[in-house]
Amino acid sequence: MKVKLIYANTYGFSAENVYRALKTNKNGRSIVIVPDNFTLSIEKNILKKLGTEASFDIEVVSFMRLAQKTLKGRIGKCLTPEGSVMLLKRAADGIRNDLSVYDQTT
Repeated sequence: MKVKLIYANTYGFSAENVYRALKTNKNGRSIVIVPDNFTLSIEKNILKKLGTEASFDIEVVSFMRLAQKTLKGRIGKCLTPEGSVMLLKRAADGIRNDLSVYDQTT
């Protein structure tokens, strides 16, 4: 299984790279991971850019949905967005003395 990660802070740059990668991927399944709020709009944009009405080889999912599908019931629940923020803060607090920027902002 080949994995290609496309990451960017802006939607426009990453979206164009995703569209380009999906157009050139003729050999297999593609999973596009996006924030929860964007799954439907990204899926519509991908189909529009590819010039098709449907695709069984491209799946647009959120992190939560991917975790649920991947773990297939091995865990009861995934973290909520609020829970993940709390967990990240707790982890950062645990290494506060090693972080110079974080220590100054709180």
